[in-house]
Amino acid sequence: MRALGEFQEGDRWMIRARVPGGDSTQLEISVDGPTLTLRAKHTTPRFQRVYSIPAGITPSDVRADCEAGVVTISMPIRQPGTWR
Repeated sequence: MRALGEFQEGDRWMIRARVPGGDSTQLEISVDGPTLTLRAKHTTPRFQRVYSIPAGITPSDVRADCEAGVVTISMPIRQPGTWR
């Protein structure tokens, strides 16, 4: 299993983070421009992480998977000069 943190894997930007209580049903992921926010709803203490992400990420392209209390968030990196 890859270490926690942010990294590039091929043509994708990846974020791996521990989830409080390991409950993926409580996760909320939002993208606003160059910022991705990961938060767990209804947790005490409150859990929120904010990440800077590469330009050109489309929110609908963001994918997440949670396994063994670790969420892996994946999104394609747009190459300069490419259009969707």
